[in-house]
Amino acid sequence: MKNSGISKISGGILVDVSKKDSLFWGEGWMWDDDGAVTSPFMSALNINGNYVTVTVSPDPNGGKPVVTTSPNTKFFNIQNDATTGAGASNLKVWRDYLGRTNTIFVKGNLNSTTQSQVYYLNVYRPELYMAELVKEKLVNSGVKVVKSTGIIYPDYDYKKLYEFKHAYKNLISQLNKKSDNLYAEMMLLALGGKSREKNISFADGKKYIDSVIVWAGKKPGDYRISDGSGVSRYSTVSADLLVALISKLYYGNSELFNIFYNSLPIAGVDGTLASRMKNGVCDNNVRAKTGTLSGVSALTGYVKGKSGDMLAFSILMQNFIGSAAKARAFQDKICELITLYN
Repeated sequence: MKNSGISKISGGILVDVSKKDSLFWGEGWMWDDDGAVTSPFMSALNINGNYVTVTVSPDPNGGKPVVTTSPNTKFFNIQNDATTGAGASNLKVWRDYLGRTNTIFVKGNLNSTTQSQVYYLNVYRPELYMAELVKEKLVNSGVKVVKSTGIIYPDYDYKKLYEFKHAYKNLISQLNKKSDNLYAEMMLLALGGKSREKNISFADGKKYIDSVIVWAGKKPGDYRISDGSGVSRYSTVSADLLVALISKLYYGNSELFNIFYNSLPIAGVDGTLASRMKNGVCDNNVRAKTGTLSGVSALTGYVKGKSGDMLAFSILMQNFIGSAAKARAFQDKICELITLYN
């Protein structure tokens, strides 16, 4: 903006969300997951994972704890009614998800000897979050902005100053290694963008998923795909389908397979498998994508067996109670048995 000779913006920072439809959550997403970064509000414009980091630190003088956000922004309304005291810490921090606002409440007590507490909260209306961050960035860079932020009207006339694009192969590692739900949903939106430019819906992207299912030799009507990330409890797939998909990728296209294979978490090394299957036959061998919901745990991917062959596997577990640690331990043992198969 500064290189374009702009020093003052008489209007506000207006953002265009016409790329996507107005549905900010997927079908079957649970209302009580609101607040969690794993259930981000979706938009045509997304920034910083559509969440905010809130840090609460004890006040050395015994007053209210110090509350900061990262990024440091005026977008959030902080209601700090907490105390710093000698008693036990019972701090509670949440966003006003019932009122659908970006007010952040801080209540309870933080012991004066306690370390800073860090919380991660999803953000409502991420497009306005982005607009405010852009505005603050411009102001801090010396560009005066007169009016507030907002949404542009359809067919708004504008002049393009700059454009930047990502290659899919540069994004899939973040999606798979970190199991990033927002990335997955936006990938589906990008697929839908192959057939239309505005008001892209889940259905626009899903037809390409159906085409991949057909490519793998299966019938889309035998399964139900309700979102792009697997957050929905309405989706129904099978281990047979997942193995068919990743096997077809292995045999069908070496370039795409290498991109996909290298994007998967590596057991004992990185991503969501960094702390699993260490110091055994699976360490630095199993490459697989995790999947987690309450009472659900899954692992699908590849491993090089004792025979030297590349083996594809899919383990789907559900309807258990308590921690997923026990389910993951079973998965790790199954992977070990598969690896030792000769």
